[in-house]
Amino acid sequence: MKKIWIAVTGDIVASRHIPHRDRFQRKLFEVIKRINALFKKNIEVKFSVTIGDEFQGVASSLEASYEIVKEFQRYFYPVKISFGVGAGGISTSIRKKTSEMDGKCFVLSRAALEEAKQLKQSAVYITGKKDRDIAVNTIISLI
Repeated sequence: MKKIWIAVTGDIVASRHIPHRDRFQRKLFEVIKRINALFKKNIEVKFSVTIGDEFQGVASSLEASYEIVKEFQRYFYPVKISFGVGAGGISTSIRKKTSEMDGKCFVLSRAALEEAKQLKQSAVYITGKKDRDIAVNTIISLI
């Protein structure tokens, strides 16, 4: 059985309208460093900034991904972040940065992020299991 990887992609909502963007970006790097340390046992590939105000990492499980998402949101409140979480395989070797990797989990994470933005939801999960996705995403939208 192939290993299922959990890619988590975050995007700061309306980041162009955040005052003092340089200071905010420094905070983003600091928070990513804290998250990586706090969830060291639950992160397969450390979170890092991918482009501009987006960041990505690979969690060890769906449960861990949810805790990580909640912690990012807590650190950045009241700034909103959209998250896409995708579960699937990785077709390249495991690297230190997700930007150097490829696979289904990243494709699904990107699709989930786009759906979260479109629906204006904090997070969307795409795991490839429709019933689970509907249940999880419904619960998240109600929270």
